[in-house]
Amino acid sequence: MTTITIPTPVIDGAPAVRARPASPVRDVASIAGRALRAVPKELESVIPPIFIALFFFIVNIGTLQHLTENNIKSFDIKAFMLPTAILIGVTGVSRAGSLVLDIQDGYLDRLLLTPVRRLAILVGHMVADVAIACMLTIPILVLAVIIGVHIEAGVLGAVAFVLIAALLSLALAGFRYAIAF
Repeated sequence: MTTITIPTPVIDGAPAVRARPASPVRDVASIAGRALRAVPKELESVIPPIFIALFFFIVNIGTLQHLTENNIKSFDIKAFMLPTAILIGVTGVSRAGSLVLDIQDGYLDRLLLTPVRRLAILVGHMVADVAIACMLTIPILVLAVIIGVHIEAGVLGAVAFVLIAALLSLALAGFRYAIAF
């Protein structure tokens, strides 16, 4: 086996200059930013889940409201169906498919040649998933408030609801990333 050594230029006995690695937060932000910038190019992965969630939210309320109001006193079908709609909306959203394309196209191999941390690649995509889940949960909550759902905890409760939906999306996306890798 032959080894080739490439001389590094040395100026006046000073050590070679090497680039300082970026912080882990910057690595994650770079990967997440790239994943989020790709969302407008791939709207077919984001638009259907929100429309399906809104559609079933409205249809289920329309079909079950009369039945529940007559038979179960003080039961709010709108508030009951809200978590289901959000569950439908955020479970189908994941950037794992784009990660598979990055692997197939060789982009991941080129990315691994850079000094970016390996964990930042996965965490960056997952951060993008959380951001997308938050953005998809908000229209469902707005529609729910418009049709009369009262959030007892107020704005803080709505924020907690969005965060819980994002964490649920993150947990379910983990399975897709395991399959992608």
